[in-house]
Amino acid sequence: GVTFIALNFGLAPKFSLNEIVGQTRRSIKWIWENAHSFGGNMDKIFLSGISSGAHLAACILSGGWRQSHKLPENVIKGAVLASGPYDLEPVRLSARNEYLRLSQSDADRNNPLKHIPKQGPEIIVFWGDQELKEFQRQGQAYASAWVSAGNKCQSIILEGLNHFDVANELGQKDGKLGQSTLKQML
Repeated sequence: GVTFIALNFGLAPKFSLNEIVGQTRRSIKWIWENAHSFGGNMDKIFLSGISSGAHLAACILSGGWRQSHKLPENVIKGAVLASGPYDLEPVRLSARNEYLRLSQSDADRNNPLKHIPKQGPEIIVFWGDQELKEFQRQGQAYASAWVSAGNKCQSIILEGLNHFDVANELGQKDGKLGQSTLKQML
C-alpha cells in the first residue's frame, strides 16, 4: 500500500556534497509536485536511509531550505534513519575527506546536527550495537538533538548487528527496521 522511490544522485568525488544534497532536495520537490502522476500522495512523503542515505535523509529533514524550493515546511511526514553520519566534522577530519573535499563551510552547511528543525516530523533512529562507536555516538547525538528541539524521536538499538547487517535489516519483511518503517507510514 505504499509507493517506494529510490533516489539517484551523483557520487563523490565527481559531485561535491553540496551538489549531492541539492540533488536530493530537488528530488523531494519533484516527488511532491508530481505525486499524482505515479499514484503517490503528496501529503504522505516519508524518508528512509541507511549510512550515507541516512545522512542525506537527515539533510532533507534539516531546517532552512524548503522555502527556497517553494515547499511546505511539513512536506516530510516522518523518517527512519539507520547508521548515519549526522555530524560531518569527524568526517572532514578523516581520510574520507581526501575524496569528499569538504571545506569547513561545506561541512557546516551539510551537517544535520547543526540544522535540526524546530518543528520536524516524528523520526526513528536506528543503529547496531556492533557498529563502530562513532556511528553509535552519532545516532545517539542526532536523536538527542531532535528531541531537544522539541521533536518526537524513537531510538532503537539493533542488538548483534554491525553497520552492514543494519543495511540488510531494512529489506527483511519481519525485521525491526522494515516493520518500523511501514508502521510509521500506515
